[in-house]
Amino acid sequence: MSYLKVSGIRRFLDAMLVPLLVASQAIGGNGPDQAQTQTKSKGTVMNARNGDPKKINGYAPVNGLKMYYEIEGTCDPLVFIPPAFGFAGRESFPALVQNHSVITVDLQGNGRTADIPERPISIEQYAKDVVELLKFLKISKADFLGESYGGNAAAMIAVRYPDLVCRVVTYSATFSPPHR
Repeated sequence: MSYLKVSGIRRFLDAMLVPLLVASQAIGGNGPDQAQTQTKSKGTVMNARNGDPKKINGYAPVNGLKMYYEIEGTCDPLVFIPPAFGFAGRESFPALVQNHSVITVDLQGNGRTADIPERPISIEQYAKDVVELLKFLKISKADFLGESYGGNAAAMIAVRYPDLVCRVVTYSATFSPPHR
């Protein structure tokens, strides 16, 4: 993928995602009393609403994996699920980290999360892994942003675990009926 195309995607996300989330919040999304992220990892506590983004990272025991994750920012949790072959740290969201705890993940076999050859790789498995990561982080409700394959996983989470989801935004995801 060329730098120009990635740059265009970044501009699109910056231009569209922030207003979408702000508008959604104004009409009934998370208020200051509804969701406040308190995540402890390696002795670091992220719970401030002072506008100073903090960054932590770690590994979580998730469904037999040691799943790598990064959290940057403060306030309400927003989970970014990257595309196939994507990884935490590949994207940055400077506008979003001002008002959200942006959680990025390395899915099975991507980035710093190892593959387990006998374990299936599927959108459903990715969704289960992200849900288990949120349980590990003690996050009961979040917004989700998924790119491509990650968008499919975000949509799967919304369908299978609706109580966990505030809002879902997908970018470049494709949907089709399941194959039987």
